[in-house]
Amino acid sequence: MGLFKSNKKQTEKDRERQQWEEIHSPEAIAARNQEKAQVASMFDGERTLIWGESMFLNMMVHDFTCKAENVVTFVSKEPEKLLEKCKEFQPTILVLTGEPENLPEFLKQIAPGCPDAAIIISSSKPELLPYSKSELEAAHVCAVLKKPFVREDFLGAIQNIKDNK
Repeated sequence: MGLFKSNKKQTEKDRERQQWEEIHSPEAIAARNQEKAQVASMFDGERTLIWGESMFLNMMVHDFTCKAENVVTFVSKEPEKLLEKCKEFQPTILVLTGEPENLPEFLKQIAPGCPDAAIIISSSKPELLPYSKSELEAAHVCAVLKKPFVREDFLGAIQNIKDNK
């Protein structure tokens, strides 16, 4: 019985070692670096501002960008501070991870600070947003992502913005 446990432990260790070697192989590292460079290039020429109340969510979205240059996260509960930040930074892409009340009015207030910004918003219940598609489009909303959204959905929204410029 003791020999069986020893063989089982050795097999698990061999599997773990093999997984570690695969993850840390030069090929795997090169592939990850290539993917990071590809994702970061999606943000070339853009000034992306990520805003919301949750530092965790903002940092997660920032990680989705592979920490590309000109991507700034801004954590605040006060929409007025976002308006100031928009005037200062003048984003071309604005990602709202928070859900401000009266979204169309809020976006109209943002417009003077970043008139050309494409906007991505996230909502825990996008199907219940009380705004029509035309209202959101008029406010430059290019995508509404359901929380929690995954990296592929976020990058797909960014690619869609880039393709439509």
